[in-house]
Amino acid sequence: MSSGRWGAAPRRVFISHTSELRRLPPGRSYIAAVESAVARAGDAVVDMAYFPARDDAPEAVCRESVAGADVLVLVAGFRYGSPVRDRPDVSYTELEFEVAGGAGLPRLVFLLSEDTDEALRDRDPRQEEFRRRLRDSGVTTAVVSSPDGLETAVLHALYEQGRPSDPAVERLRRTGALLDRPIGDCDPVRDLGVHRPTQVADLPLLPPYIPRTADADLDRAVAGGGLVVVEGNSAAGKTRSAWEAVRRNAPSHGWRSVLVPRDGAALRLVVESGEPLRDVVVWLDDLERYLTPDGLDPAMVAAVCPPGRTDVLLVATLRSQTRRQLGDDGRYPQVSRSADHLLATARTVRLARDLDPDERRSARRHQADPRIAAALADRTGAGLAEHLAAAPEALVRWHAGRDGMQEVGAALISAAVDCRRAGYFDPVPRGWLEALYPAYLDPRTRNRLRRPDLDEAFDWATAPVRGASSCLLPEADGRFAVFDYLVDRTQADPGSAPIPDTTWQVLLDGEETDPWVFEVALRALREGRREAVDVIRRAIRSGNPAALVAAGYASFVAGRVTGDGRLLDQAVGMWTTAAENGDRYAMHNLGLTHSLLGHREDAERWWRAAARAGFAPAMTEVGVLHSARGRLADAQRWWTEAAEHGEPGAMLELGKLAYLRKDWDAAEMWCARAGEAGSVQALYNHADLAKQRGDHAAAEERYRAAAEAGHLAALDHVLKAARRRGDQAEVEHWRQRRQVAVKAAKKAMVRQITDEGRLDLLALSWDGLFEER
Repeated sequence: MSSGRWGAAPRRVFISHTSELRRLPPGRSYIAAVESAVARAGDAVVDMAYFPARDDAPEAVCRESVAGADVLVLVAGFRYGSPVRDRPDVSYTELEFEVAGGAGLPRLVFLLSEDTDEALRDRDPRQEEFRRRLRDSGVTTAVVSSPDGLETAVLHALYEQGRPSDPAVERLRRTGALLDRPIGDCDPVRDLGVHRPTQVADLPLLPPYIPRTADADLDRAVAGGGLVVVEGNSAAGKTRSAWEAVRRNAPSHGWRSVLVPRDGAALRLVVESGEPLRDVVVWLDDLERYLTPDGLDPAMVAAVCPPGRTDVLLVATLRSQTRRQLGDDGRYPQVSRSADHLLATARTVRLARDLDPDERRSARRHQADPRIAAALADRTGAGLAEHLAAAPEALVRWHAGRDGMQEVGAALISAAVDCRRAGYFDPVPRGWLEALYPAYLDPRTRNRLRRPDLDEAFDWATAPVRGASSCLLPEADGRFAVFDYLVDRTQADPGSAPIPDTTWQVLLDGEETDPWVFEVALRALREGRREAVDVIRRAIRSGNPAALVAAGYASFVAGRVTGDGRLLDQAVGMWTTAAENGDRYAMHNLGLTHSLLGHREDAERWWRAAARAGFAPAMTEVGVLHSARGRLADAQRWWTEAAEHGEPGAMLELGKLAYLRKDWDAAEMWCARAGEAGSVQALYNHADLAKQRGDHAAAEERYRAAAEAGHLAALDHVLKAARRRGDQAEVEHWRQRRQVAVKAAKKAMVRQITDEGRLDLLALSWDGLFEER
């Protein structure tokens, strides 16, 4: 059942009441409370008090207004109110209730309690009779005794009432691709991805939550809205900590429900459907599953929860092993850069694997739960959450299966692990695992096995370990997910065997419509597997925008490196096809390419197309074009719109513009916002502005922030300051940070030079560029 949290458009809510309820009680009236609830639900107020004088008869105006509404909210006090002119035995409130019933409108009725102050004033027998009829009408009624109580009751009723939803979004709900639950109804294991813990008879499913030191940072992060990422190792407790933060903070921020899209495409469909999200937490467990070409990007985050808005929160979890791979895995180039941008602008809270002393003290207070007591007594080095999820035991079970306990079951698990390693993040069909498992058997085992009982092997692989997580997790439609702890441990092991040829082939033979098959093809191509080329070619021929953009990028780089104009033409052709099918990345790439080739009119045409499609980096480029022509007002308009979409480059340009105009406050504001959005240069500029106005303490703090983000000039500044103070520990810290930043800067320069085809520059020595200043 839909929770009615958000709908296709604001409903028109007609508020029916007598006039004194707009004044009483003093300070905050009952009707002010109702109006607040309607606004919080994202709906629009209709009230006869707001209608201008008209020549029509009041009764006709009243009927027309009620019939044009979507919901009637009636608040009944103890005064009868004005009678209808031609029906003196009927009040306007009674008439409105009657018309709404005849029009089939939902009617939400709220009776003031007998013990309110108003109960002592002007009791009218006619109103007593009307209140009795309301109670007996069959319409659900609620009794309230205060404006605050009325606001809560109306808000809850409007949410429960629901509203018409976009048909495509309803299909997502029906097919399980979108979960929409009130926070109080969420099961963190079933719905949100919390690892199932070990089970003990007569104890709740989840043990008591052990407060983490990171909780304070997490509370501050969620209070700011936007995208919050909880990062840590698999089975470190990321999802549980994120969920507890939502539960702690929901009452103060008004979040009422959780929205869980299956993947990035489902999330984009919801956002682009036009259904407004309000008072909702969007839950993105395993963030990498949403970072696909048709999935989450910075523009989507800015559209869902722009700066300053806290009624919508995006909460994501991300495994540290995956974080290290993002942006450096040879995937769809814009997606990798988009992921970097997302993570730079997100509020990231890192959760340690092991408990610190304060956390261990907290845990000891819950040792009555034998699961926590056993975790504290554990001497194997496992963290608390790992122990509760039986993660080390799952790893042992998998290895024991390979060593003879259940070779076929262990081979099924190995196949699922390698599907994830190859880039297939969806649950895997059973048929694939049945086709793959023989490649993971020892040849001697394979030769002696006669028709293995696969049902028995699957039962073994999916059996909960100590009542907790299993190695393979059954999903809908006969698919299986793998315990991500096993994936992490395999990826972290330098001695892990390469993915077998059979696994690559089965994945690459998947349905062309499956977006993860294309992701696997890109990863396979990076591994030098030529069979991936056919998959990418088929995707290109089918007009897959992601394939066209990625293949176009490869052709573009090859063309610039070799000087082969045919490859450049090929890139432009593929991007044009994708752009004509609405791909914003392709439009933006065409703008960049034509700009690089000196075709300014074509560059502007494609950037404008991408900007109209809502692609914020293209808006920034259009602004730059206007600025170059001296049309600063037009440039400012484009940059402002891009900034509203969360684009840090546009914010940086607005800061520069304000600086040129000597509007120091605006310059500081835009630099601060750009820095928060991920612009490292803006962090440095912000420090320079503080230094310029003589605030040296603020300047030093900002230089340090820029230095931590890897800005070389800022690193030079703080390194010199540390040397002047003689703080050798700090000198060593900044020296090491500078080495990391120089390595990253050289890598970025190689990529830029290669993209632009300036191979002559690759032969130069750049060491002088990175010498400490």
